[in-house]
Amino acid sequence: YDYYDGREWKLMCRKISRVLEGTAQQAIFTECMTAFKKGMFAVCLTTLLTVLEGFISAFGDDPQDIRVMRICKFHADDEMQKKNNIKSLCWLSMYEYTKILYQKSNFSQPEPSTINRHWIQHGRTGKSATKTDCLRVFNALSTLTNIKQQTYKIE
Repeated sequence: YDYYDGREWKLMCRKISRVLEGTAQQAIFTECMTAFKKGMFAVCLTTLLTVLEGFISAFGDDPQDIRVMRICKFHADDEMQKKNNIKSLCWLSMYEYTKILYQKSNFSQPEPSTINRHWIQHGRTGKSATKTDCLRVFNALSTLTNIKQQTYKIE
């Protein structure tokens, strides 16, 4: 939390902004940064989740299949087979994060203790988004940024 309070957060956001494809995604991300700075964490979190989903989907092999956990798991396994240990661990980290974030939920049951994409995006959450929740998604986007920079040699 303290690490990303200031300069490091700005640097991370600048890196993410540079690799997002399309002016619409960049504009949405810029609005997320503004919402975050203003303490509007519910708006920031809800919108950041769509940016994250789009970013992960861009790594998919089939534009019709946007299952983010499958994409992350595929790349984790693929990079491990190629002996790209760091990239494999990055993808494994993304897989573990999305496994929790996208955990299937039965809305007639109690809400999960961690943020859940389905509860948030379907307007069912009863939890207030926090700065830490948002920072976790920013950090996930940063991980994807690093993967993309390594893959395509983007500065």
